Amino acid sequence: DNQPLSFFISGRVSNIERYMNSEDLAVVTINYTQRPPDDLIEILGTLLEANLNAVRRKEERILINDDTKRKLGLLKEETIVYIDNVPRHCILRDISFSGAKVILLGLASFLQKKETILRLDFEDPRETINLKGSVVAVTQITGRKDMVAMSMKFDEKAVPFSYKLQINKYLTAIRKTQLSQTQAKERAALEAAKQTAIAEERARRAHTNANQANSQEEASEQGSEPEQA
Repeated sequence: DNQPLSFFISGRVSNIERYMNSEDLAVVTINYTQRPPDDLIEILGTLLEANLNAVRRKEERILINDDTKRKLGLLKEETIVYIDNVPRHCILRDISFSGAKVILLGLASFLQKKETILRLDFEDPRETINLKGSVVAVTQITGRKDMVAMSMKFDEKAVPFSYKLQINKYLTAIRKTQLSQTQAKERAALEAAKQTAIAEERARRAHTNANQANSQEEASEQGSEPEQA
């Protein structure tokens, strides 16, 4: 619900160090003396997961379409990219932890290896994120001499943590959906196998009962045959 949370946790100071040899500032280490609230544990877990996925899944591309745009919380795919501090209108094609691809008007020869800043507007929470990087590839759009696809690599040290959280939130949601679908398929397969086994058992019993009935009928017929004089 995006409401702020406050936490009060008992702790004990375990270490105090000067901050960069300052006489006024210090770094204080506090160890908790009780279990932190579950909400805080969840938040810290999300932060750790975002940092971990930013390394493990940094090259995983998210193709931008109406569905992914909605799930990412992007306000629009049309945005601004600053190329050597000059703003240029562009259309976002894909994004990842480590980079993005955009479509824009321009000539490939004038865009190679340029410094860039890509602006992205998110709605949950509502924020504008600027991503510093550089051009790593430019390809001409087929049939358009004045339009190119420009790939950017973000400066890893300058990527805002809020951006990592946005991408991680999307990837986590997709992973949960895929897991749920896989589990649903497995349950359906198990249920189908169960129903097949039940049907086979019924057929086997019916076949056995039919054989027994035939045997009894034959025995009855043999017993009722008249004796020969």
